[in-house]
Amino acid sequence: MSSLSNAEFADSINTGGGASINFATREPVEGKGFMVGQMPPGGVEDVRPLPAKAEDIADFAEKNSTLAESHPTAAHGAWVDSTDPSKFTQDVSVQVPTPAETSKMGVEQKQIAAYALPGTRVSKNRRMRRAWGGDVLLHTADLGATDVDPQYRPGAQDIPGGKGSFTKNQYANRDWDKTAGTTTNGGTTKPQKVKYEDILRKINEARAMRLRGE
Repeated sequence: MSSLSNAEFADSINTGGGASINFATREPVEGKGFMVGQMPPGGVEDVRPLPAKAEDIADFAEKNSTLAESHPTAAHGAWVDSTDPSKFTQDVSVQVPTPAETSKMGVEQKQIAAYALPGTRVSKNRRMRRAWGGDVLLHTADLGATDVDPQYRPGAQDIPGGKGSFTKNQYANRDWDKTAGTTTNGGTTKPQKVKYEDILRKINEARAMRLRGE
């Protein structure tokens, strides 16, 4: 597989929404697993306005080369912000094989979400089937513990062997698209539908920010 130049990586963000490349080889990350960002003192997430430019990629790579060298599987990740599509975020992440390890590292690193690579198993019975993969929320596993849904699973440590399983409140599925209610944004707009995904993401982010002391 060919390495990407800074300009090519920037283009993949602008046209494809994001990507992850090995920090050292600059080759796209392959295989299955979960990308988990690293959060050293002072933070490593870098938010900038779109469109992404080669200079943005080069600057981030140079500033974080020391951190990346401490992790053999370190990747340079970048994605368009789901809450503000005029911006994109870069981070240093590592590829982790199982839900259990991902949950543990993600919470330790005070991350909001991990990223499941395409085809990665997110639970005992499900895989991340989206061609581009998808987010796994790290702080919503306890929601739905009393749910009547027979497919509810109690968290990341529930499969023998330590591989673990995420719950349906943590990864994209059909339930996320269901309408949970409406909002008028304090009476300033007409009623707008609110999806379960929107609520889960807000709860998840608030819990992550609390972990970070924000």
